[in-house]
Amino acid sequence: GVLVHELLSQIIRVEDADRVFAKAMSSGVINADELKEVTQIFTGMMETEQVRNWFSTSWDIRTEVPVLLPDGKEHRIDRILIQGKRAVVIDFKTGDKRKDDEAQVMNYMNILREMNFLEVE
Repeated sequence: GVLVHELLSQIIRVEDADRVFAKAMSSGVINADELKEVTQIFTGMMETEQVRNWFSTSWDIRTEVPVLLPDGKEHRIDRILIQGKRAVVIDFKTGDKRKDDEAQVMNYMNILREMNFLEVE
């Protein structure tokens, strides 16, 4: 999960994936089996139109965005897509779905609303 998360943070556009994966392989971050696995995961993700859109040129894309929460804790939003006053929060998760994950994303969305984004998803 951590490895997939790290690689996804480096992929801004769909066409970046091969370069990011090759760099991870050549630098020893992943081996050939892991390369095959992450490539399959990413390819599978791109089969969903909504997910594929998260990597399109129609967005101003920010990754690993630091956010200071009202309680003083700092978190990093995996990906924010921006079009004018519209923002989409994406937080990649692996493993089982947890209720805390939903609350985390809702918190991020509220923070973006406070930053004057009018439409937040």
